[in-house]
Amino acid sequence: MAPSQEPAPGGTPDAVVNTDDTSYRVKCLFAFIDLHAGAKGLPPVSPQFRHGMRHYEEFPVPLGRELPPLPSRQILLSYVDTFVTNIWPLFPAFDRADLEADIQRLLEIQEAAPSGLKEKITAKDLPSLAMIYVIACIGIDEKASRVSDESTQYLQACYSLSAHITGMPYLKSVQALLLLALALHGQARDGQAWYVVGQAIRLAQSLGLHKRLPASTKGGYRANHDLHRRLWWSCFSLEKLLQLECGRPSSTYRGDFDRTLPAVPSVSSADNPPDYFMAWVSLAGILGRISDRLYSRNFSNSGELFLEICALDQALLDWDRRLPESLRPQSEGLAYLEEGSHSVLASFLAQQYFSAQITILRSSLIFPHQSFLAEIQKRSSALSPASASRLLRGPALCAGAARAIAVQTLQLADRRRSTHSTVLGAGQAFLAAVVLAFGVLREPASRLARADVELLCSVTEHVEEFYLQWGQDEAFVGIFGQLRERVFGVQVLASRGRSVTAWRRVLITVTVLCQCR
Repeated sequence: MAPSQEPAPGGTPDAVVNTDDTSYRVKCLFAFIDLHAGAKGLPPVSPQFRHGMRHYEEFPVPLGRELPPLPSRQILLSYVDTFVTNIWPLFPAFDRADLEADIQRLLEIQEAAPSGLKEKITAKDLPSLAMIYVIACIGIDEKASRVSDESTQYLQACYSLSAHITGMPYLKSVQALLLLALALHGQARDGQAWYVVGQAIRLAQSLGLHKRLPASTKGGYRANHDLHRRLWWSCFSLEKLLQLECGRPSSTYRGDFDRTLPAVPSVSSADNPPDYFMAWVSLAGILGRISDRLYSRNFSNSGELFLEICALDQALLDWDRRLPESLRPQSEGLAYLEEGSHSVLASFLAQQYFSAQITILRSSLIFPHQSFLAEIQKRSSALSPASASRLLRGPALCAGAARAIAVQTLQLADRRRSTHSTVLGAGQAFLAAVVLAFGVLREPASRLARADVELLCSVTEHVEEFYLQWGQDEAFVGIFGQLRERVFGVQVLASRGRSVTAWRRVLITVTVLCQCR
């Protein structure tokens, strides 16, 4: 990947980021879109990914930043309410009573310090202050669905305290770093989020949070250990998400911790509400297996690859089957959810499930179709009939998963009257758009192509809006407009029975039509 910034005259760049051109999963998949489009005489688009690396990898913090004052207790508790409703069920990394006690203590310190928090605050309070800053940032972002000066100042203040946080390697330091990583991921700064959650995991390991509690332990320590367990699995699950999305190494290999992955919850009722956390952590374990076993090793032949794909696909299906009905991913969208239910949380689980399905089966998309079918027939004796059938239907399964992600993304945006949630981000919707584009470019004259183009246009407009709200480079965001133009143009020409090589002659017309949409 190109440097994140131009070199100074007579010098060299201070840093070169992401030199591995294939490390970002969506970018790697997008390169195959360029291959299909190139066969039709269209120029490549994937080089524009380099324009997004500055936002993705960097987070500038002003020098000598003052600690911004905390708002009133009432306002802070409203941010806590928002976090607890929308995010805590997936990442229960703190106890609310402890957090409210920290808020009260820091407000008292602020009230006794006319010149600002720096006058009275001590080093041991800085991790708690960082937690409160980042929860305020997330609360503001959740309500406004866009970056603001207020949320930015809190996020920058939290980040500016990161050296103090790591310099005080205690439980609240791990909590603060995890929440900071969540906020960065919610603003599409996944590279930074990966760095920060890695720090959180190392601190957690230094505190022994990765260790299983002895069965003989009783009393208050066991109660504290429940928080330790939740915090460890919160760090684990966020890193596995980033590992799969970004193609980066993991800090939590299976041999590095002796905790047992939580079981998939199987019961849900009015008296026993859905356990999103256990469902999410068990799914995150599968995401980690996909990265470790499918994308971090070389296979000697296609038979080994197919066996690994089938094993991971089966693990994902087993995860889905064990869930209570209220938590199971629904391909038809969010219509099954009643108003007032946790639609963000359900959508998060569903989108992670469907994107994992695409990631496992994506070889069926990127390899030439006839060659892929022939290779399956060649290796069929080593595969069960059900597994072979799943592989043969790989493109259709990926397309169905992409449609489910796109529909749920748009449906949720309509329901919430907003376009963003910190836990949802834009990665899954972007992946869905790329898979939809694959389907249209491979079979532009099919009966479903027109519907997929409509869905592609809507979901890319949504993702485009997301990135622009969070300050992404406009040159990078231009990828989505070009993707719409190319796919729409190819489908229109194919539906009229004309050669798609006529694209160059109607480029201006197609561009205008896409802009009108």
